[in-house]
Amino acid sequence: PAEKRGNPRFSVADYVVTVFRQGTLAAQGLKRNLAGRVLDLSREGAQVTVTEPLEPGALVQFTLHFNELSDTLDVLSAARWSRPDPNDGHRAGLQFLNVPSEKARMLDYMRKAFDKRKRK
Repeated sequence: PAEKRGNPRFSVADYVVTVFRQGTLAAQGLKRNLAGRVLDLSREGAQVTVTEPLEPGALVQFTLHFNELSDTLDVLSAARWSRPDPNDGHRAGLQFLNVPSEKARMLDYMRKAFDKRKRK
C-alpha cells in the first residue's frame, strides 16, 4: 500500500524519552512514565513502545531529550492508535499537537543528521 504519511519517519539514537498521561490522575501527582523506546519519529509524530495501552485520542505529554544535541522536544500529543507488541508491551502512534516552529526546524535538522549517519 502507498505511504499515507506526509512527513518522512526516521530513527533516533542517544535519547531519553518520557510519556505521561494528561488528565485527572496526572493533576493529582499520579504520573508514571509509560515510555519505552522511540521506534521512529517525524515532524508530526512518533511511534513509541509504552508499558500499557493508550486509548485513541488520549492526551499525553511526550518529551524527548537528545543527549548529543543537549536539546529537548516537549510537546502535547494525542494517541492515534495503540496495539500489543509481542516483544515490548504495547506500541502507540502519537500525533504531536502545536509543535513550536523552532522545534519543527530542530526535527528537520535531526532527520537529515540521522539519515546521513544511517547511510554511512
